[in-house]
Amino acid sequence: MKRYHSWICDEECSTNSIRLSVLVICYNSCILEVDSFYKDIEESLKRLEVLPDCVYFVGNSAQLRVAKNALSPEQNQREILIKRGQRYGTDFVKVYNFFAWDGTNFVEHSLYPGPTIEFKIDGRKLFLPGLLSLIEENNVVHLAPSGHSFKHPSGNINKLFIQSRELASNEAQLYVLGYALAAKYFDKLISSRLILIDTMGIYSVVKTALQLVGGSAEIQSFHSYENLALISEPDVEYFCVISASTSGSMARKLVKQNFKPEKILTLIDISDQGREGGVLIPLSKMSRSYSNLVSDELGTLIELIGENFTSKAKPPKSVTVALKHNPDHLGEILKKFGLDGVLPLNSMTAGKSRLIELDASRLLTDAEFSHWLDIEINWSVSMAINCIVYCGGESSRLLAELALQKVKSRLDSSIQIHLVSQDELSSLTDATVTGVLVVSAVVGDGGGLRDVSRDLRNFVDATIPRHFIAAVGLPQTEASWGKLTDFLTRNPTSRKYGFSNWLLLPIGYDGVETAWRRLGKLSAEAEQADPSISGLDIDIARNSLDMVSVLIENNYHSFLPKPDGEKLDLSHGFLFFEAGSEIAEAYDKVSQSAVYLTMTSVLQKAREHKDHAIQLKASGYESVVLSPECFLRFNDNILQACFLRAAHPHELDYSASPDLSKLMKEFLLKVFQRHSHKFGDASLEFAAALAVGSLKLSEPDTKVLISTAISIMKDVASPLLGFLVMAHIKHSN
Repeated sequence: MKRYHSWICDEECSTNSIRLSVLVICYNSCILEVDSFYKDIEESLKRLEVLPDCVYFVGNSAQLRVAKNALSPEQNQREILIKRGQRYGTDFVKVYNFFAWDGTNFVEHSLYPGPTIEFKIDGRKLFLPGLLSLIEENNVVHLAPSGHSFKHPSGNINKLFIQSRELASNEAQLYVLGYALAAKYFDKLISSRLILIDTMGIYSVVKTALQLVGGSAEIQSFHSYENLALISEPDVEYFCVISASTSGSMARKLVKQNFKPEKILTLIDISDQGREGGVLIPLSKMSRSYSNLVSDELGTLIELIGENFTSKAKPPKSVTVALKHNPDHLGEILKKFGLDGVLPLNSMTAGKSRLIELDASRLLTDAEFSHWLDIEINWSVSMAINCIVYCGGESSRLLAELALQKVKSRLDSSIQIHLVSQDELSSLTDATVTGVLVVSAVVGDGGGLRDVSRDLRNFVDATIPRHFIAAVGLPQTEASWGKLTDFLTRNPTSRKYGFSNWLLLPIGYDGVETAWRRLGKLSAEAEQADPSISGLDIDIARNSLDMVSVLIENNYHSFLPKPDGEKLDLSHGFLFFEAGSEIAEAYDKVSQSAVYLTMTSVLQKAREHKDHAIQLKASGYESVVLSPECFLRFNDNILQACFLRAAHPHELDYSASPDLSKLMKEFLLKVFQRHSHKFGDASLEFAAALAVGSLKLSEPDTKVLISTAISIMKDVASPLLGFLVMAHIKHSN
């Protein structure tokens, strides 16, 4: 059981107005040990792309004693931990503090004071981002699909449904809610003899808060609107907690029934403005878009009865990829990098393996990019620039030198401009720097740029102008790029820092657990697997599994080949290569990595498309899958492989729809039956997807498919048979 919940938030330091990145680690009621404390910090820091300025712990007095012991100078492990918060010899994590709950309030304790700066943060402000993280992680807020609206028990009709019982999925998350309630409403909780709640789904939340303050109130549920009209204001000291609302109607009705507004609290609401009573989690603080979804709207009504609602209420929506999913800048990216400009899949760059990586050196000789850079420097970059920082590898350094030449050409020749790498930022001071330009050739989600921005905050005054140039952006999502832009441009002054980007192409998941890594794990499992299957010769089965391991190892930088050993290829007329373009005519020379870049960006565009009807995104009301039609329309073997590798596992989960599962079973049977013909060129990829579990059919269809396919290929050892054997083992357990 997880003993803590962690989140990141940006808060302003009250002593110097600097905005700080804060990692918060909130414990449940566990008995904490020193070794566990170290482990919790390391786990939390490893999950972050950028180290925070400070780490704050939340817990009880016993946990505080363990934390103080762990970070005392006598502990050998302490120095190792402190070094984990350093980069290039500089403290990134400067402060470790503990907010200990003493039964009435939080008391701040310093565990490891920073050497250069004292941070002062209101601990209560740290909780709202933590509460909002629970909303996001636990899928609490559901949006009705296009053409539908929710009819609430109150009679209101809108596009939102808040499932408050999902707020906490474990005890650690429960304590985040409990501490937030206890700190903000201590007086109400401790003085009440009766606490009324509208649903038993929030009983544990209120009970936890009550225990934290030492209260003894009785908790009673009036079961939402069912008994609302029957209750009246209690004649004892009371407090009323409403689970969720989109309009504040329940609180208003309670006030009409003579309940006092100051004794009413709604845990989650769209806004805290114009409401009777308090609101613990106003969703408007998470996203303003929620306020646009509460107006009355016609459409098919989904009637809510209490909280009896689930996404399995209807079969999954299937989405067929089409030209409408063409990403905005895909054509330009392919024009610049499509032919020999995309490095092989899983290439090593700067010591890291990247699934997709561009040859950024092409930017240096591209006339259109050079013209764009001229315009950006002339119109957007401050004349005060006298320092250029490059972030990334050799291409970023060369790009920074190009930017240096362009900046110099418009300034007085006597002005000296420094060119430094991100590793040399500690040499900068307010006395030597009047303006900073940060340059990076190709940027993913921007971890390196975030590091530079953080370092600049430490070494250069916030009032000194700075501008960030990310020539090509390949983020996982459009939303993550928006967060990066906000992070880089926001600052304590009234003006924003500058940010420029030439080409942007969200490419979907680009993390550690890729389809290639999942296949690597399957290879290890194949070496240990027992391939005993009735009707299949054991030696043929074992030889087939050996072939699987060799095949996976030899194709880490590509797709699995055709059954005859030839590599997967593309035919003429690919939909997402613009007709008549250079890449469309040279289709047979396009690398597998360039084709994968194209398809993974198309799928990401489908996920973030504004039109719900063709959006490849699940909601609380319905799940979504890639239509089996995709594999027929895009019937080139390499495109089918791209779908299987780039799709998220839930987008290939047809198990909840008998009709879609049957269609996929019939299609896959033909693929395996014709594995020696063109129709079955991608059969190894399909079999591998079944074996790792990313492609799912209903259980009956899966058993029929695998047993039939094995019977077809049982006489000769082959990698295809090996993948099917692994799929059989997976579905037999």
